[in-house]
Amino acid sequence: MDYRKNVYNICRKLAQKFDRPRGFLDFSSSSQLFFDSYIPGTGIHSDGAKIIANYLKTIALERPDAMERIDFTHNRIGNDATKAIADLVVARNGGLKSVDLDFNIITSNGVKPFCDEDVLGKLISLSFSGNSIQDEGATYLAEAIETNTSLIGLDVTHNEIGDAGATKLGNSLLISPNKELHIEGRVYYSAKELLNEI
Repeated sequence: MDYRKNVYNICRKLAQKFDRPRGFLDFSSSSQLFFDSYIPGTGIHSDGAKIIANYLKTIALERPDAMERIDFTHNRIGNDATKAIADLVVARNGGLKSVDLDFNIITSNGVKPFCDEDVLGKLISLSFSGNSIQDEGATYLAEAIETNTSLIGLDVTHNEIGDAGATKLGNSLLISPNKELHIEGRVYYSAKELLNEI
């Protein structure tokens, strides 16, 4: 199936959900949106993610907490779409608390829009698992979470992060504790745990 048809169907379903009198995003009887595709070649891709993010920004929501989580896992989304998704976080003004961008084609430049305090300061959970952000992307995120007080969970598992990036993330946990960090298949609750392994 062509990704444009997927995007069209998603936007059509969103429009139907918005017309409901009691909110809209109850795909799983909660306030979460999932755009997850495990079938290769049928994801929404970067262009689709941008269209959906921009569409969600323009729709007048009936209640500010209507969308707490959005999951764009397995959709071949690249760096060019992350800005639109980060802008959606800002537009939701704290209502959107969790973003999952797992198993896409995002590199270090794709994490930059999420490192802005206007974006990161509104999230409690952010996941880039299974991309290719490497040490450079880990460094961007580490610098951003040093001053962040809202983010609790960050998942950068399976991103080709080496000792340099892991050290930066570990040091950021020293400065800004009380975060759960997922990196290369392990969960760390403190900087000491992570830095002892490096």
